[in-house]
Amino acid sequence: MPDLLDLLVLTLQAGLPPPAAFVALAPYAPEVVAPAIDAVVERHARGERFVHALDALIEQLGTRALSLVAAIAAAERSGLPLAPTIDRIADDARAHRRRSAEIEARRLPVRLAVPLVCCTLPSFVCIAIGPVLVGALSSLRSV
Repeated sequence: MPDLLDLLVLTLQAGLPPPAAFVALAPYAPEVVAPAIDAVVERHARGERFVHALDALIEQLGTRALSLVAAIAAAERSGLPLAPTIDRIADDARAHRRRSAEIEARRLPVRLAVPLVCCTLPSFVCIAIGPVLVGALSSLRSV
């Protein structure tokens, strides 16, 4: 979603209105959101108002798209510029993605503990304790 929002901000800052921005954005949209963008473009091309066509984003992307749809609807109602609002939404989405990555990074040591214990500990036992046992057994045989 952050990548889509960044591309949308670029197209809006280039001077395109939101419907034309979605049409220009469709070929370059990330794979995850491309079907939703195509659905919005198709609905708008069939004659639906753009704000109503944006419901396809919510249907396909769920709650992640609510803030984007609300911002576009508010901008259409009030006539305020849309790019700064979407830029803030993109900042929030990037921060959310960063927090999710940090959470996954914190989980990694816990996930690696089992393979570490199962793979490294037996080899340590074979290398460190094995020669000591062999030496002790060989000294017992010679007695």
